[in-house]
Amino acid sequence: MIRFLLLFLFSSLAFAGSDTPDINGIDGDDLGAVEFSGAGGGGAGSSGNCSGAETGFQAGDLSTAITFTQNNSYQDPVDVNANIEENDLIIFHVVNNHATLDRDFGVRPNASGSHSDDFSADIQENSGMMVAVTAGINGDVEITAEDSNIAVYYVGRLPASQWIEVQNATTQATAIDETGFSGSAWNTETLGAGGTRKAAILVMTSLNINRDGGARHPSRATNHQENAGPVNYMIANMHTDTQLEMYHHVNTTDQEYYILGYLNEGYTPYENATTDMRDDSLGTTGTPYTNFTAIGNNNTGVWWRKSSANTQTAYIRTEGDTDAYQLQGQERTNTFIVTADSSGIVEGIISALGTDFFLVGQFDAYVAGSGLLNLVGGNLNEASIACGGLVQ
Repeated sequence: MIRFLLLFLFSSLAFAGSDTPDINGIDGDDLGAVEFSGAGGGGAGSSGNCSGAETGFQAGDLSTAITFTQNNSYQDPVDVNANIEENDLIIFHVVNNHATLDRDFGVRPNASGSHSDDFSADIQENSGMMVAVTAGINGDVEITAEDSNIAVYYVGRLPASQWIEVQNATTQATAIDETGFSGSAWNTETLGAGGTRKAAILVMTSLNINRDGGARHPSRATNHQENAGPVNYMIANMHTDTQLEMYHHVNTTDQEYYILGYLNEGYTPYENATTDMRDDSLGTTGTPYTNFTAIGNNNTGVWWRKSSANTQTAYIRTEGDTDAYQLQGQERTNTFIVTADSSGIVEGIISALGTDFFLVGQFDAYVAGSGLLNLVGGNLNEASIACGGLVQ
């Protein structure tokens, strides 16, 4: 019966002319030719599913920097990748290639006016860092970079269905209430109810580039993330969906924390009430690349890197890839997201044994949504056919 209805629908679309019926409010006369494809544009190595929704983390492309005007003002909008849709979580790798000078960078959602979030700050020389942002209107973002020494690479996207966004095109990231917090100490923050929340995506800002700040699961006191710099992004695992601990280097007026959103579907924290982050220290320096212990096949891992000195360098990449994250220079502590190969392998290089890696958690392998009804040359997000039936 369903097959008959679908055949009848397509016959109507093809032959009814000006009387073609509407589908979910979309004028049937405007549909033209149709074709089937996966939601979110699919991607190499992806497969379909019967829910019609995407799952997991979709890797981007580290081989080519994003093109935008670098003139120290926000460029609006920047279309990073055709697969990105509004409210997706976008991950960037940002590198300052200048040998001796800091360079400014910032990113925020594309909005109908100027978005009020502004986490722009200097990135230290010869340094790379992870940056996270919610995709705004049309899946676009606004980016500012001081000059051409800043290179921005698209790491990938987490579909909107796979996380709980706080920041979006019309809403600021939420500032954590620091009332009663102490300086030079770990402070517990209860974030309130909100469903299953396995980890928080945080932005830490500081008035001083030498101030360390950190976030950790409240039950774990070792191997915690502690990142430096005027702006730093991290993914911190939570306790019973509600609690985190945050560290303030000197005092609470010197550092602020903001929540971009929460991870729930498709994310597995390694750290919990009884388990520390997995120690993935390499134990050997220089080339060739050394493999980390495998994660899930094609999964995307979240690693925290720390170094004991500014001069120590490190690189991390999908096994066998030619494009690697550049982790070097002054930013001694960073959180990074890297997709594994089909055997679950990510590999790294360190210049000194004072550099260590720790696995925070991992995202499921990407699976494209199946059966979206597409316009030729366009995507109908409102009218979908999945597994033989119409779905919203």
